[in-house]
Amino acid sequence: MQRIFQRTKPYLFALPAVAFVVLFTYYPFVKTMYNSLFSINSYGVTLRFLGLDNYVSVLTNKHFYNALLNSLRYTFIGVPCSMFVSLLLALLSNRRRMFSRAYEVMFSMPMAISMSATCMIFKLLLNPTVGYLNYALGLNVQWLSSRHTALFSLILVSGWMSIGFQYIFLMAALRGVPQELTEAASIEGAGALQRTLRITLPLISPTLFYLLCTDIVTYMMMAGPSLVLTDGGPFRSTETLIYHMYDRSIYNQFYGYGYAMSVIIFALLFFMILLTFRLEKRSVYYG
Repeated sequence: MQRIFQRTKPYLFALPAVAFVVLFTYYPFVKTMYNSLFSINSYGVTLRFLGLDNYVSVLTNKHFYNALLNSLRYTFIGVPCSMFVSLLLALLSNRRRMFSRAYEVMFSMPMAISMSATCMIFKLLLNPTVGYLNYALGLNVQWLSSRHTALFSLILVSGWMSIGFQYIFLMAALRGVPQELTEAASIEGAGALQRTLRITLPLISPTLFYLLCTDIVTYMMMAGPSLVLTDGGPFRSTETLIYHMYDRSIYNQFYGYGYAMSVIIFALLFFMILLTFRLEKRSVYYG
């Protein structure tokens, strides 16, 4: 009996975590795929089998492709910019100085502020009449009400929100870089830029790759800033995939459409992460 208990002991410890993942991750996913094949009413009752009709409705809707294009723009502009700024801040504050603790707290503080509070702060900053940004720059730009600037304004807001999370991970990675390597390179005559490109970045590349994957998923699934700041407008210029799914399934009660679209978004993100992992084989160094 004691031997049986010792053999099953690891599985018993893992059982709560496995049950939690199955109950709150895999079961909802399977349920979503199942419901995407049916017509669902507002009470969640299955009405009739539709097969792939919900998927056809999504893929033939022009607003879906507009939302997809907005999400791709949002991701491919926002992710590199936010990661670059976070890496720059981490490199600048990596050296121990008198006020290093203050810098670290300030740079990581965006992570401690809620999304709704951040959006309301930026809504005031970007106000065309009383906002500080126009006043400081001497401009008269309709940041959130112009289709030419609204999406870039959301990228600015989301980038500010993501800096704190990225900064903490990058600071931890930089603190793990052996000082002997950078000191030896400095003695050999390597400049700060060369040390960063040839030593620091390769050694922290696993952290950069992790942040790249998580940021792609986060930005592609963005909905909060669009809901709070622009409500998808103006003229659907900030309507992202998740916002479009929310609008069709909650506001208009096309629940089958929402289920089908969530499966399509999952497949799209899965494909994008697979492509990202091809980069991992060539560019990530595990020392």
